Amino acid sequence: AREHLEKSLAITKEIGDRNGEAQCYVNLGTVYRAVGKYDKAREHLEKSLAISKEIGDKNGEGDCYANLGAVYGSVGECDKAREHIEKSLAIKKEIGDRNGEGIAHGYLGNLLYLIGKYQEAKKSLEKALAISVEIGFRKGEAYSNGNLGNVFESVGEYQQAKERYEKALSVCKEIGEKRGEASCYGSLGNACQSVGEYQNAKKYYENALAIRKEIGDKKGEEDDYGNLGILLYLLGQNREAKECLEEALSISKELGDKKREAFNYGNLGNVHYSIREYNTAKEYYEKALAISKDIGDKMGEACCYGNVGNVFLSVGDYEKAKEHYENALALTKEIGDREGEANGYEHLGTVFQSLGDYEKAREYYGKALVISKEIGDREGEASRYGHLASIFQILGYCAKAEEYHKRGLEICQQIGDI
Repeated sequence: AREHLEKSLAITKEIGDRNGEAQCYVNLGTVYRAVGKYDKAREHLEKSLAISKEIGDKNGEGDCYANLGAVYGSVGECDKAREHIEKSLAIKKEIGDRNGEGIAHGYLGNLLYLIGKYQEAKKSLEKALAISVEIGFRKGEAYSNGNLGNVFESVGEYQQAKERYEKALSVCKEIGEKRGEASCYGSLGNACQSVGEYQNAKKYYENALAIRKEIGDKKGEEDDYGNLGILLYLLGQNREAKECLEEALSISKELGDKKREAFNYGNLGNVHYSIREYNTAKEYYEKALAISKDIGDKMGEACCYGNVGNVFLSVGDYEKAKEHYENALALTKEIGDREGEANGYEHLGTVFQSLGDYEKAREYYGKALVISKEIGDREGEASRYGHLASIFQILGYCAKAEEYHKRGLEICQQIGDI
């Protein structure tokens, strides 16, 4: 794709077609983003933006801002991402491009979802959905429903998530959108996995994988192998899990997708961690960490620090665990990832509990609980009530311990987690 786009770019420059040149830069930026080369993506999109401004192409300018926002979001620079997407949204409204406005709302919703601002994400995605329905953009309707499903799943509303995914799947089948159909199967698999319906999840993942192979979607195939690997790991089928995850890793390397390569190293680390092969797990996590740093993916970097911290915690090296968890927490705060921030506080609470500093543990678990409530993360909220209940029990506050245990249990019952 890059080879052909560069040939096209050379021709547009030769004949002085500025509009075509700008479009080639946008397309090249999209290719570089797809394989995790975010600096190159930004460089090409900024060239396109400069040309669009120069020739007065407001529509192209709006597209560039939206794509730049997506690039910044991919590396965890969430403030810059939001700033660019909102510029795109303003331009699309100004020129009356309803389709572009809907796409910008979708980008904004996905960004807010990634940083744990679920209620804001839901509002933006509902606007995107309403515009798609209004203008008859069926593909946009499907993707908006799918993205809303992701939000519902993140706050533990699994039935609503499944309903959204099924709506998206129905539209994709109706319009022959095979790639979207595969994506919906993958999302339904995730939702089923979240509530312990593992056989249904496996069936959906296999449906998704079959479609990816049929249409030659290697990137999607890598994603589905990754999902199957994670599921098999949860089922304790570690050999089969490793095979799937190694296949996913191989494809991500073949495609040059550094972000997914790091993700797959992380998941392979999880498999080895689960069977207490801590040195091997640490090696995989550190490979993932090095890649995340190299490509500027701060969200991925934070996750890797957390994983390495888990290894040190498991082998009783509490100081190194604390150091890595603090690195992860600092990054999540920097990029505005509220869910990640809550996880960071929870991890630090675990370290202090292991050290016998129960007051400090209570403080950190309490901070994690506050954030979980603020962002509507019901599963996280239940987990933090459980941790606090154990601390109150240790400290001898039995009535408080019972109260918090009941609250956590009630949430688990509400979201179908037990």
